[in-house]
Amino acid sequence: MNRFLLVVACLAAAATARAEDESPATRMRRGAVLVANAGRWLQRGGEPAREVKDVFLDLEEVRVNDGPSHHEGFLRIWYRAPDAFRLAQRPERAAGQEVVKILSGDRLWFQTPDGAVREAGRDADGARARAQLIADRERFAELARYLTLAGLDGEGVQFEDLGLVATREEGLPSSLRLVRRHAPGAPVLDLAFEPAPAPRTVGDLRRVREAADPAAKTPERHWRLDGWRDAPEDGRRIPGRVEGGFVNEQGQSERTLLAFPARVRVNGGLPDAAFAPPAGR
Repeated sequence: MNRFLLVVACLAAAATARAEDESPATRMRRGAVLVANAGRWLQRGGEPAREVKDVFLDLEEVRVNDGPSHHEGFLRIWYRAPDAFRLAQRPERAAGQEVVKILSGDRLWFQTPDGAVREAGRDADGARARAQLIADRERFAELARYLTLAGLDGEGVQFEDLGLVATREEGLPSSLRLVRRHAPGAPVLDLAFEPAPAPRTVGDLRRVREAADPAAKTPERHWRLDGWRDAPEDGRRIPGRVEGGFVNEQGQSERTLLAFPARVRVNGGLPDAAFAPPAGR
């Protein structure tokens, strides 16, 4: 934590009001420092990992309505790069209602609440089930980069500091905004942070907007994060509420996700057993 405070102090001492004629290069340099600082804040002062190797996520309550993906209740997710993925879903907290899905490579197993286990077949139904869970895994792997912020960086990526910007969104006051400029194959991201007391530092991430990509036919997507708290058992800060959605063809926002995280562990190490087929009965 002392290292983090030193970074904050240095940034505060060097901070000046942004001049009207400030060059883009200056804003880019400051943006790079700020996003690194934000990652350290997220890690409670530690150095953020640049690569997400594995994630365990426990959601106390979640509502998903995103295309063919639908779920309401409790959800736990285990992910290990590049292709191991496990979901445990239940409409209530009672473990007896839990449905488990395990995807390893392109093999998919299901365990129903009665303990029965089956592997998805090679017929049309099995192919559809695998394709859906593979799509869920790929999307989760993309979103996992936000868990460290450092994972958003890379070759050709630049972060521009736009300074303190007012917003019209309800319950979201003026925010310090960073824009992740387009790199080949990477979406343009607009990140809004809570301003920290010291100038040119940032607090919690409040909102993320991912620009639409006409070439890939993907709409604008957005996430709102509230209720941040320290989670010492996970060695990081986590949001208490996450809301996500997209902008439809009529220009209206549609909500696809509402979640209340209880645990978020990144690069804690997940055993092979987490992705082994259930024993069943």
